[in-house]
Amino acid sequence: GQEDFAQRAHFTRVGQVLDWDWDLLLKRYNLEHKVVSIDYLPHRESLKYLLTARVLLLTTGGKQSSPFITTGKIYEYLAARKPILAIVPEKGAAADLLRENKIGIMVNPLDKNEIKCALLSLFDQYRTGTLESGLPTPDLKRYERKYLTQRLADFFNRCLDER
Repeated sequence: GQEDFAQRAHFTRVGQVLDWDWDLLLKRYNLEHKVVSIDYLPHRESLKYLLTARVLLLTTGGKQSSPFITTGKIYEYLAARKPILAIVPEKGAAADLLRENKIGIMVNPLDKNEIKCALLSLFDQYRTGTLESGLPTPDLKRYERKYLTQRLADFFNRCLDER
């Protein structure tokens, strides 16, 4: 349960946090000993952390514009085929993309209880060995530049043909 989670869970954050004072947040909730913070790594090295993680955390920040934001890392998360905890607006581009690929748990960034329940659910799946069972394989081809460029070229050709 909750006590087991508090004792066993640990987190590694790789990358910069721009939306809040990360160190102050960890200190306020007495979590410095639970979180390893790595501000910057070359992309290739950061991928090693991504691939060894049990669960990936996706946030788009708490700004009003965040419903329209989908970060580049979401595509790496999809390719990694790991469980994703997405703390993102429900009616946003990131949530839409995860729903479309039937992957991830989406929770409201402003609902602390929902975040807590999602974390405990993921931890319970980890303990029972079911964390990665049944994860879908997303069709990543449709996000590749070559494929998207071809679709754009086809669109332009159709527009020219209609003239």
